[in-house]
Amino acid sequence: LIHAPKPVAAKVIRYWEEDIDDPKVVRESFVSIKGQQAFDNWLRNMQVGSLSCDSDSGRGTMNFQELDEGVMYRLQTGTPVSRLSRGMARLNGWRENQDRALEDKVTRFVGTHENTSHAPLTCRPDLREVKSTVENRTFEWDGVLCNRKDVIVVEAKQNVFVNMSLHPMTGQDTSYTDTVTAVVGKRENFTKALHAGELEHFEDFQHCEVRLFLGSRNFAREARDVCLDNGVYAVYPSGSNFQLATPSGKTPGTALQ
Repeated sequence: LIHAPKPVAAKVIRYWEEDIDDPKVVRESFVSIKGQQAFDNWLRNMQVGSLSCDSDSGRGTMNFQELDEGVMYRLQTGTPVSRLSRGMARLNGWRENQDRALEDKVTRFVGTHENTSHAPLTCRPDLREVKSTVENRTFEWDGVLCNRKDVIVVEAKQNVFVNMSLHPMTGQDTSYTDTVTAVVGKRENFTKALHAGELEHFEDFQHCEVRLFLGSRNFAREARDVCLDNGVYAVYPSGSNFQLATPSGKTPGTALQ
C-alpha cells in the first residue's frame, strides 16, 4: 500500500535583520515558508547563507525541518556585499514607488489642466503600453489621455537638466539628451505608427494629433526651453504645485494642489 506524502505545513519564521544604514539597529521581521525548496529560495533571495539562533551557538541552519516557530533567528553571513545588495533592493523598491507616484501626479495635472480648455479627455491606463502590429516593438508611456481630437502622452522623470548643468544634489554634470531627445524621438515614432494604423487598440484615434507632456520634480529652466523648441509641453514644479509651459512660449497659471 503506497501512501501519499503528507502535505508540508508552512512555518512562520521570526528573524532579526540589521538596518542597512546603522548595523546597531535591528528590526524584527516575519516570513511564512513552506518546505525546503521555498526555504532555499528565500535564503538565496535574501543573499544569506543560513539562519542562526542562540541555541545553535552560531552554527546556523539551512534545513527547513530544523526551523522552530518559537525561536528568534538571525540572518547568517551579514557580509558587506549581502547587506548592500539587500539595501539596494529596498532602495529600488522605494524609487519605483516614488516614480509611480510622480507619473500619476503629472498625468492627473495634465488631465485637469487640459480638460479646462479642450474636449473632455479620458485617462486610458490600458493604453500606457501598446504594441505595433507591423514592427516588433512596444511603446510605453507613463500616462495616456484621449479624446476624438487629441492623444496626449505623458512622461515623468525625477530630474531633467540641460547638458553641463550641475545636479543640485550630486554636483555632477548631467545631460538632457537621455530625456528630452529620447522622448521627442519616441513621440515621432509613435505618431508615425499611430497615423499608419499600426497600433493595437488605437484604431479610434488614428487621425488624432499627438501631444507630448514631460513632467519633472527638478526641471531646469534651460531644459524647459529645449522642450518648447521641440514642441514638448513642460510640466514643472511651482512651490508645492505644478505649472505648464507650452510650446507656444506661454506659461498658463493653472496649478494643481
